[in-house]
Amino acid sequence: MTKSPATKARIPSRKPQRPRIVYSTCRALVPLNTAEIRKRELKKLDRQKTNCAALDAQLEKFEKEEVQAHQQWIQTHCGPAITKYRTIRAEISVLEGTLNLTFDLLDFYPKRTQQECADAAVLYFETNGKIPEGYEEFFEPVFSAHSESSSNPFGDDEEDDFDDAFFEDIEAFIEEMANGASSNRGRIHSPRDERLCREEKTIKELYRRIARQLHPDGAGGATPVQLELWHAAQAAYENLDLETLERIDARCDLLDTESTKSAPVSSIQKGIAYYKKACTRFRRAIRDAKREPEWGFLTWSKPKKQRVLKEHNRELETEIRYFTRLLNDHKNQLKAMRNPPAALKRTPPKKRAPAKKSASAKPPEPQNDDQGLFDFF
Repeated sequence: MTKSPATKARIPSRKPQRPRIVYSTCRALVPLNTAEIRKRELKKLDRQKTNCAALDAQLEKFEKEEVQAHQQWIQTHCGPAITKYRTIRAEISVLEGTLNLTFDLLDFYPKRTQQECADAAVLYFETNGKIPEGYEEFFEPVFSAHSESSSNPFGDDEEDDFDDAFFEDIEAFIEEMANGASSNRGRIHSPRDERLCREEKTIKELYRRIARQLHPDGAGGATPVQLELWHAAQAAYENLDLETLERIDARCDLLDTESTKSAPVSSIQKGIAYYKKACTRFRRAIRDAKREPEWGFLTWSKPKKQRVLKEHNRELETEIRYFTRLLNDHKNQLKAMRNPPAALKRTPPKKRAPAKKSASAKPPEPQNDDQGLFDFF
């Protein structure tokens, strides 16, 4: 019984066979309508540009208008309280520094009194961090000992050897990175290095593209907006900030609308990808900005402004009361150290004079050994 070819195809063969190579010929070529594809991609690009421009304008309005207006409004209604709060915080920082310096001096000079150390610390901060006159011998040993301890924090030899080896490795790594990507070509050892090289290449390509569009020496000069973007691009290139460069590159295409009409389809698709990333970053920034108290300030109603102002004043008064108590505690502590009670002053103990023998005191009479226990007569 012979099996049909269809039956043979349904029954799998038990013998391993090599896969067949099927040769097929293309009978007709479908021509690509490049103009239609470019037109469709340009519509996508324009739509992404519009979305990106709207998000950028919304974020710029918040950063440059609403934040400044909110700050001016707060300063107008809460200016004296804010000034008082800042003054108290500044005094607290000075007093905390004075107390810390006093305790350091007491640890360094165990035989000196609290009053001497506190007076020296107060004079030091009154002269804005300069050694007051007459206290050179008082402060120089402290500062020299502090510099020596900070320059050599570890005293053990093993830890010193470990630090030397660690810093040698760090210096070798910095020297290797300073040679540039050209000297390290062909010596990539990890996926992370591969990714860094790709990012560096992308950063250079983006910077060249931005420079061709925004460089001030180009034809036609540069507008103030282009100059601002150019300076931002230079700073991002120095910091190797890929996201900022992509954002600037996306904004550059917003400035020039005629160059994209004759661009290849691949460049248009790359521009669409740039704008999608830029829109994603703008949406993320706007989502974070909505959590700030200044968001939507220009559209606030009068009752909402009064409610927010009342809450702000209440919080500010609470902060002022708390830091006022803390300031008074620091002042009282420093005052007690500068004027300690007599019982707490460090005074050297007085040496007691030896007791003098009085002449009227008679020595005891010696007992008679012949006297018995009951011999009283």
